[in-house]
Amino acid sequence: MLALYSRLLAGTTDLTIGRFPGALILIVAISVPLLLALGFYNPSIAIVTLISIASLIALILFFDVRAFATSIFPLVFLTTDDRYMIAMLVIIGVGLFIGLISRAKLELSMGHPILISLILLTGYLAISGAREVSTAKYLFLAVTLIPTLMFLAFYQLRLRPAEMRRLLVILSCVIALIGYVSLMRYLQTGLGRDVFLWPSQNAAACFFGLVLPFTVTATMEAKTLASRTAFAILLLGALAAIFITQTRAILVSSVIGLAYLAASNRKILKVMLPVFIVSSVALPGLIISRLAMLFGHGVIPDWSSVGRIQVWMNSLLMLPDYFFRGMGLASYPEIYAARFPDSFIQPLHPHNILLHWIFNFGLIGMAALASFIGILLFKGIKAIRNTVEAGRSAEKSLLLALNAGILTALIANMLDATLGNPMVAPLFWVLLSLQLTLTERLMENPSEAAKAKLAVGSPRAA
Repeated sequence: MLALYSRLLAGTTDLTIGRFPGALILIVAISVPLLLALGFYNPSIAIVTLISIASLIALILFFDVRAFATSIFPLVFLTTDDRYMIAMLVIIGVGLFIGLISRAKLELSMGHPILISLILLTGYLAISGAREVSTAKYLFLAVTLIPTLMFLAFYQLRLRPAEMRRLLVILSCVIALIGYVSLMRYLQTGLGRDVFLWPSQNAAACFFGLVLPFTVTATMEAKTLASRTAFAILLLGALAAIFITQTRAILVSSVIGLAYLAASNRKILKVMLPVFIVSSVALPGLIISRLAMLFGHGVIPDWSSVGRIQVWMNSLLMLPDYFFRGMGLASYPEIYAARFPDSFIQPLHPHNILLHWIFNFGLIGMAALASFIGILLFKGIKAIRNTVEAGRSAEKSLLLALNAGILTALIANMLDATLGNPMVAPLFWVLLSLQLTLTERLMENPSEAAKAKLAVGSPRAA
């Protein structure tokens, strides 16, 4: 037991299970809770449930689990209902673990197990303090449990860079499809902010911003004319999708994310230089005009900014009462409405991800989430600095894109809380798992040039 606990603290726990016994255990472990939930009163439901689970397990046992994960996961986001998306994510998660068992050995590894445990624990405890328990249970499942389990599932796979790239290419295709369909609908109807498949344009913008840096990087680094043309089509579709959302937060944060990319990739700097020039002129003007509208100068007041600032100020007034324990999942709208009935808007969340996390999970949960994401970004940036040379350019470029996507989403969420959306959270956590996997890959096998550089700069060498 002590040895098992020490391995857990170290971040890796290995279990060896036979192929068919493991599959049988999973069939029983999955079927029994489902049958209890569905009820035994209808034999047809029980039979269909058992056949479906057994068929799924049998199917996955004969296929490459990595290909299954990288090809199927992005297609989840073509659904219009987050309930179906959650069901599909559960199936994919089960499939990933079954596929691991099919290789006759299940190696369970947890990156930063203490922080992940705190995130899950505080999320579960937040249900007990919720005003509406049923909604809280749904949000815990959709925004905390499922995304965290998807992170763990993909982290087990140790996807190779080429497999990560395939996953991101399919996601780019999904986003381009959404962008072109949304653009055609906009041209036909003239209705702005109508994003195909997405009920919330702000959440859609965050989703697109997560993948945009990869699409830009892939377009810039395409080797042949055909691939360059194909990625250019995907990039234009992604830009169309972001244009339709008309979300200022993602526009500003995308420019910052691309600037981060350009700082390490001269090719991107050269190609995107016109964008940066236009942004340097347009963004200050946009900010100044919005501030003028905010203070009553201009033809149309900026009601969105007025409302957000009022929400932030009121949230800070509530913060001392809920700083340590939070207020429970899905409780913010009800408590805010009771405390500030005359507020200009009645928000669903505080429009800031840190406030959102602390009101949901309390200080410990917010600190665990912020620390977890911050540590991964810090390690990723450090890995890029240590990987300076040839032979690792593809891995470095991919890690840059993942870092830029995560940074883009985080910066946008300083003005919103779209990482708490059931359609955004799973993708965000899967990209975190890819980022951690690639970071560890680069840190464990630094290039010879990087080793020499580190050796020269070390105190011992001096």
